[in-house]
Amino acid sequence: HLPRFHYDSGMIFRGLQEFEKAHEGFARAVEIDEEYGEAWNNLGSIEEALGREKEAEAAYRKALGILTYVTPEFPAYNLGALLLRQGKAREAEEFGRKALARNWRFIPAYKLLSDVFVAQNRLDDAEAVLKSGLEADMDSTAIMLALAEHQMRTGKTREAGELFGQIVKQYPKSSEAKVARDYLEFLQ
Repeated sequence: HLPRFHYDSGMIFRGLQEFEKAHEGFARAVEIDEEYGEAWNNLGSIEEALGREKEAEAAYRKALGILTYVTPEFPAYNLGALLLRQGKAREAEEFGRKALARNWRFIPAYKLLSDVFVAQNRLDDAEAVLKSGLEADMDSTAIMLALAEHQMRTGKTREAGELFGQIVKQYPKSSEAKVARDYLEFLQ
């Protein structure tokens, strides 16, 4: 009757990609403790993996409603990403913003908001949010690369080239540096 036991069981089966068994673990954990935010969030991701989007959305919303949940940026991000994939960009924006309001250093939320803005054809806003993400974590090669790629798409090749060069110079062994090198070759 320990929710943590069932949560850990869910995490193990999730790692093994045995999603039905992972679902059982997370579902049992929240059955025992309805205020177990991490279990609700992970239950939502398993529901998504099983193709049950309505159930995933409900689990993420339940996690967000738990006032004592320490990391609500995770279900906010997950819900925003789910809504964006469903074509609900306005609603996705709301949850991307909530994720950042809970944790302004949560880098995936900056990328999510950028994708939301691109979906809405708000290209300047997409660039601005990526620049904000870079201010939140100057060492985030993922944000650097996303910003440089966005700048390439919007015709700002000089700025993009500078960022690609910075990635290659400062983080030469990163996977982002490999991509940046390809872009730099293209720009030559």
